[in-house]
Amino acid sequence: MFYKVAEEMSIKEKLGILTDAAKYDVACTSSGVDRRGDGTGIGNTEKGGICHSFSADGRCISLLKILFTNECIYDCKYCINRKSNDVPRASFTPDEVCELTMGFYKRNYIEGLFLSSGILYNPDFTMELIYQTIYKLRTLETLEEIVKIVYKVLRKTEKYMAIRYDYIEEILPHDIFFITTGELEEMYPDKTPKEREYLISKDKGAVCVMQIGDLLKSGEKHDGRAPDYDDWALNADIIVYYPVLDIALELSSMGIRVDKDALLSQLEKAGCPERAGLPFQKAIINEELPYTIGGGIGQSRICMFFLRKAHIGEVQCSLWPENVMEETKKAGVPLL
Repeated sequence: MFYKVAEEMSIKEKLGILTDAAKYDVACTSSGVDRRGDGTGIGNTEKGGICHSFSADGRCISLLKILFTNECIYDCKYCINRKSNDVPRASFTPDEVCELTMGFYKRNYIEGLFLSSGILYNPDFTMELIYQTIYKLRTLETLEEIVKIVYKVLRKTEKYMAIRYDYIEEILPHDIFFITTGELEEMYPDKTPKEREYLISKDKGAVCVMQIGDLLKSGEKHDGRAPDYDDWALNADIIVYYPVLDIALELSSMGIRVDKDALLSQLEKAGCPERAGLPFQKAIINEELPYTIGGGIGQSRICMFFLRKAHIGEVQCSLWPENVMEETKKAGVPLL
């Protein structure tokens, strides 16, 4: 079905209308007004469609709060966007919502999206548009954008270290190279996964290896991944070449979390479909949880890389076997 969007209206004009319209929508906070938290409620609010809330671990997070459209077929008397009310009307397209969300995210203004909507034509049609929007945000392109943000921070950190310490030189390339595990296998069919990572990282300097966990054409996995964590088609590792040890060094692992379809498929492939009955997995299957992206950065590996250390024991305290202590001492490598 086709719906008409006011083409003469700029995305900025739509944003102004649809953030203002969203301030009446129920959330843990409301956009469109300025209010500081006084300790009796949850979160702060600001104008311009940014609302603040709290995550489960207590962090204050910023959300882009907008309506997909304030056009509506219903005439609910309590609603400012009822069809009989004379207010400016606007509708986003799925691509515009994705563009705005990623634009604000890349600039570190937001950590997520609160998207609601009026009703265009009928509820099913409107929900299909919202599903299209969320699906577009769950793509390899989105994952690549996130990786680029993380990699930019890594490069800036290395530049700072090179300025601060004379013995450190910048070795990270300007851009990170993206490749899937399938493409990597085709490039080096006779090598093991670790050998492939070494060869591509030494050639490119920094690589993002994507789509880890599923079987490749050879029938083997590149590496293992939990079936109920990342979507195996939408995850990645950031790997750099580390000349100090002549190795491929993984600095970060990340991915877009599973949705219902990915979870059920991956549990079946992993031979553990019974895990679908666990509380967290059931919440995903029942679509009670929002789509998210996450990952981890190896703090000790990061420190080891930026300080150009030869052993992880130079940047973290631990207990080491006597033979390791003796070998590192002979090599002039002091362990903490």
